[in-house]
Amino acid sequence: MKKQVSIVWLIVAGSVLLATAAALIGYVYWQRAEMQRFKERVALEAERERLEEEYADISQEYNFYEQRNVRFNNDSLSEQLARGKLRVQRLLEELRTNKDFNSSTLDTLQSQLKTLRKSIRFYRSQIDSLSRENQQLQAERNDALDRYRKAAQTADRLQKDNENLHEKVNQAARLEAIDLQIETLNKRGKSTLSCDKVERIKIQFVIARNTLVPHGEKEIYLCIVKPDGKTLVKDRTNIFAYNDQKYYSLRQIMDYTGMAEKIYFSWNVEEYLYAGSYSVEIYADNQLIGSGIFSLKK
Repeated sequence: MKKQVSIVWLIVAGSVLLATAAALIGYVYWQRAEMQRFKERVALEAERERLEEEYADISQEYNFYEQRNVRFNNDSLSEQLARGKLRVQRLLEELRTNKDFNSSTLDTLQSQLKTLRKSIRFYRSQIDSLSRENQQLQAERNDALDRYRKAAQTADRLQKDNENLHEKVNQAARLEAIDLQIETLNKRGKSTLSCDKVERIKIQFVIARNTLVPHGEKEIYLCIVKPDGKTLVKDRTNIFAYNDQKYYSLRQIMDYTGMAEKIYFSWNVEEYLYAGSYSVEIYADNQLIGSGIFSLKK
C-alpha cells in the first residue's frame, strides 16, 4: 500500500515538474517572441524616423527648387514640382500619423522614396540647366544693354557734333561787315565832333568775302542809335524783321557774289543831335553783321 502511494506521488510530482517545465519553456519562447517583436518595433520606429527625416529633406529641396523655378518662369517644370511637393507632403503626413506602421508600409514608403529621389535628380538637372541658360541669357542681355548704351552715347555725341558743326556752318555762312568807318562832317564836309555842327554822317564798311553765303540780292539795313537808345529815322514806316520788328535808318540792296564789296551810307542830319555816344548797327539776313560807335560833344 505504501509502495503504491509513493508511486502516485512520484507520478504527481513528475506531472507537476513536466507542467512546470513546459510552462517555463513556453514562457521563455513567449519572452523571446516578445523580445523579437519589440526589436522589430524598435527597428521599424527607427526606420520610420529615418524615412521621416529623408522625406522632410526632400520636401525642403522641393521648396528650394520651387522657389528657384519661379525665377526661371518655366510653367511645365513648375507644375511638376508642385505635384511632387504635394506627393511628398502626403507621404510625410502618412509617416507621421499612420498608427499601423509595419514592414509592408515600410517597403511601400521606401519604394516611394526611391522614386522621389529619381524625380529630385531630374528636377535638379533640369533646373541647373535652366539656371545656366538663364545666366547666359542674362549675360547676353547685359551685353546687349551695354552695346545699346554705347551706341546711344555715340549717337548723342554724333548728334551734338552735328549740331555744333551745323552751328559753325551757320555762323560761317553769314555776311560780315568789316573795316567799319564812321565820319561826322560839318556843312563844309570837314570832320567835326561837335553835336551842333554835324550836318552829315558818312559810314562805309566792307562786306567780307564768303563763299559759303548763298549768292543773290541782299538787303543791308543800317541803324544809327542815339544815346537814349532810339534809332534815327526819316520815316516811321522804316521797319524790318529782326526779333519781331526794328526801325532802320538807311537801307541798301546789293547783289552779293561771294566776293568782298565796299558799301557806302550817308545820313543827312535834319534833327537835333545831342552830345553822347552813338552806335551804328548793320543787319542782313535777319542777323547783326557788324557794329561800331562814335561820340559827339558840345
